Amino acid sequence: MQDSHKILIDIEDHHKRISSKTAIKAIHGDKEAIAEKEGGAEKESEEKTVMRKVKVTNLESGKFYFFQLIAGFQDVDGSPTEPESIFVDGLPQPPPKPLTVVNLDNTSIVILSELGSTTGSPIESYRLYHSVDSSMEPKFLIDEISANNLELQGEKIKFVFSNAELRLSHYFNLTAVNKMGESISSDISDKCVIDYVPNQPSKPIIKKLSATSLQISSTVTSNGGSDVDEFTISMFKLGEDGEILIKTNIENHHGSYLEHVIDGLEPETAYEFQVVAKNVVGSSIPSEKSDSINLGKNFAIIILDALVPVANSPQIQIINSKSVKIIFPNISTIKKPAIKNFRISWSPTTDFNSNEATTITCPSTNTTFVVEDLPESQSLYFGISLVGESSGNSPHLNDYRRIIF
Repeated sequence: MQDSHKILIDIEDHHKRISSKTAIKAIHGDKEAIAEKEGGAEKESEEKTVMRKVKVTNLESGKFYFFQLIAGFQDVDGSPTEPESIFVDGLPQPPPKPLTVVNLDNTSIVILSELGSTTGSPIESYRLYHSVDSSMEPKFLIDEISANNLELQGEKIKFVFSNAELRLSHYFNLTAVNKMGESISSDISDKCVIDYVPNQPSKPIIKKLSATSLQISSTVTSNGGSDVDEFTISMFKLGEDGEILIKTNIENHHGSYLEHVIDGLEPETAYEFQVVAKNVVGSSIPSEKSDSINLGKNFAIIILDALVPVANSPQIQIINSKSVKIIFPNISTIKKPAIKNFRISWSPTTDFNSNEATTITCPSTNTTFVVEDLPESQSLYFGISLVGESSGNSPHLNDYRRIIF
């Protein structure tokens, strides 16, 4: 019975003579409450059913009560009916809408809510539900805290959702539970996403292309957050008046590796550069400033191969116990130098310069290459690098390990 303090009893009379008094007895333990309904004058009638209603109030929530019907005429009471039990209580009110606070240090979400209320029996526990859909369908029970063991932050109930998956939308709602059962769910929390701004980019490396142009490069290590969308390059012209910010460029890039050519610079002028990485969350801390560079005649033009970019990761597919197929990544488009070959290396260790390493080359026009006659039952590391128009090459990527059966 969900109205916590009022019981409405329907009574059916099956007598040829309707009694002038009907009593309802509510019993809980050794306590009795009797409500009497006085009838009108005695009258004769044919047998029929008469409905009478008696309201019993001020009952205590969260308890069972037993009711009996006693019919009487004048001063004579009949035998009571068999007792009927009714549980008197009401469900708690839905808890208030929860608030969420992100803790980036340990990728957790703190969920806070005001205490719930009830007109029935006291709240015994609170349940926390989680979903990655704004409709909370499907949702999953992830925690339940006893009302006697609540962790409070101020006057708010505190839940902690640990190891939340990055870059996903998280939603929460709460229910309160008492002896009667579980309340309606609270309103759904606002969307909560754990994500990070990019890490600080590396100190820019500046390489001269001509007396008026140079190449700037920088990298950003992953922190598990959203991918880098763009870089901002700040260029400083150094003069007698100190550092002057000349311009800020937002450039396209390939993954977390920035590589950009800047033209139209002044000869015999010193420059410094700084890089900021951006993603959907925001901007990174600015990188260290680059070493100053002067494009005057006394600055030697570097070997073009030093500008060859780092290769993206290849895919390795096992063909059989002694051969694998290497699927090459797309090559970043750069003006110069021209990329001539892929250099493929493999080794039992990550040191591709060791005596145990093997290196071969193939044209950069290839999209795949099959390596055969590999040693069986040995774990191997594979790496590739790009070879430019002379003899230099970019660093290997050595994060691919495949076991050859």
